[in-house]
Amino acid sequence: MTAASSTRPVAAPAGLWPRIAAGVYDLFLIATVLFIGSFLSIAVTGGEAVSSGNWWYRLYLYGLAGLFNVWFWTHGGQTLGMRAWRLKLVDGTGRPVGTPQAILRYLLAVPAWISVIGLLWCVFHPQKRALHDLGSRTLVVRFEKNAPQD
Repeated sequence: MTAASSTRPVAAPAGLWPRIAAGVYDLFLIATVLFIGSFLSIAVTGGEAVSSGNWWYRLYLYGLAGLFNVWFWTHGGQTLGMRAWRLKLVDGTGRPVGTPQAILRYLLAVPAWISVIGLLWCVFHPQKRALHDLGSRTLVVRFEKNAPQD
């Protein structure tokens, strides 16, 4: 390692476009999880379709998507989309996030992504934190190419 590379930060706060790119990547994976979860729900309904207004079913799908995100965030800090775009979720001090913090982030992230305003917040924040990052005291960082993602 040279002196110049040792003074350069390994990770910096992630901006809007890498977050969106990782989110789109993860959207395909979550859709697959929801498809499999829907297939498994057929066993509970006896082969009948779930009615469109069934809020238990919606809650079930919301929970499945939450399990996907929370599990990845608490086991390495990266979903597969985040890994592809060299992003990692850490707490405010740079340490891995715990389960309660990851659950809170998920609960805050869904309305932030839906409203777009919560996500766009990172464009104007000095540390590039979205509203759900602020609310859960987390930070998404982006690693340089070939940098270790420990």
